Amino acid sequence: MNQVQLSLLKIAQQQQITVIWSDQLANDTPPLALIKKRVIIMNLNWSPKTELTFQLAHELAHFFNNEPYYDELYQTGKTNLLQIEAQTNKCAIKLLLPFYLDDLGPTKVNAWGFIEQFGIPTRCLDLVQEVLHDLQN
Repeated sequence: MNQVQLSLLKIAQQQQITVIWSDQLANDTPPLALIKKRVIIMNLNWSPKTELTFQLAHELAHFFNNEPYYDELYQTGKTNLLQIEAQTNKCAIKLLLPFYLDDLGPTKVNAWGFIEQFGIPTRCLDLVQEVLHDLQN
């Protein structure tokens, strides 16, 4: 477990969220935030493992965004679900940003470097660029 993951676990603990790391799941089973139970289930078998840090930040972000409970979330319709997931990704990016800036400062930020450092899927590039742009303005 890396230092950023440990810091995110500390945030979870402060928010009274239990994080369970399972090695019993298939490598394509995504992590899950159980809002009512205040539990996050992370998949240690996930491939690629480089995405685990971002996934943990993403699952934490579900709690911080005051989202509907899991069953309700997935019954809201595909368009609404995609909007919620995009907002959750944006929140996760903001959670990770201070760890990235620790060594750089806002003038040396690089979207691709940020994505690579935290295993953020490239489909989130636009969101990363938006958050970094907001930081610099």
